[in-house]
Amino acid sequence: MSAADVLQMPGLTAADVAASLAKLAEARERVYYDADADAAAADSYYGEVAPEQFADLVTRTHVRKSAYKPARELYPWVDLQPTGKLRSLYTSHEWDPEELIRADLAIAEARVQELTSRLGAPEARDASEVLREVEDALPFNCEHVVPQSWFTRREPMRGDLHHLFACETRCNGFRGNTPYDEFEDFPEPAAGLARDVVRDDCGKSGANRFEPAHRKGPAARAVLYFLLRYPGLVDAGEMPPERKRVLVAWHEEEPVTEWERHRNAAISERQGNRNPFIDHPELARRLVPLLGPPGGP
Repeated sequence: MSAADVLQMPGLTAADVAASLAKLAEARERVYYDADADAAAADSYYGEVAPEQFADLVTRTHVRKSAYKPARELYPWVDLQPTGKLRSLYTSHEWDPEELIRADLAIAEARVQELTSRLGAPEARDASEVLREVEDALPFNCEHVVPQSWFTRREPMRGDLHHLFACETRCNGFRGNTPYDEFEDFPEPAAGLARDVVRDDCGKSGANRFEPAHRKGPAARAVLYFLLRYPGLVDAGEMPPERKRVLVAWHEEEPVTEWERHRNAAISERQGNRNPFIDHPELARRLVPLLGPPGGP
């Protein structure tokens, strides 16, 4: 990818923000979650499809794919809490949605300035590498529960709303691209552990694993969806059977919430597909053996 190509890539614009704020205003007048309507939509979606065919179903019905711009869909409607606020996936921190929408615009503008500066430097640099560096240095307030490096930042995975959540950049960066897993001594750190290993209320990181402090169930269900939707895309080294068992345990320990059901319904409206681990949590153990190769986007 050339420097010109990178600089011409569509980013978040002021027009995007205006559209997002209009969507947010509409959201404040909408019914947050209609359980009866959603149950009917789920019944229609799955119909007579056997669980063994859910991977094909969620792939075939993913008919509308969006570029990665969380300020457009995620913040103004999809990820809203019943209170109308956004809450971090990993902490108890909350934001007014407009705050994050405007913050992401500022980040996007800072990215353009940094890219222009770096790509205009005399020394030759690979433009794609520079873009990755700038995005890593200036991330949006959004977490991919399946790290972007696991799928080389490709679409449609990157913009798939089912695995995107509002999250402050400090926790996003603290986790990095390490897989979810458990620590025997979490949340109490072992004696002598460096302060860095347990960061505030983000969670615990170390030895190529990360255990969130909050909302393990929703995070697990989003990862399980990703493995079902994109079979074979995540390397077995990142997701061996024992880590899948941890995800199932988190899923079973934390039942599906109204917030997740709202997200699932909202994403279905936008993308066309649903998360079976939210609609049919009782089928998780039956579905997990199906999460593997072959496949791809």
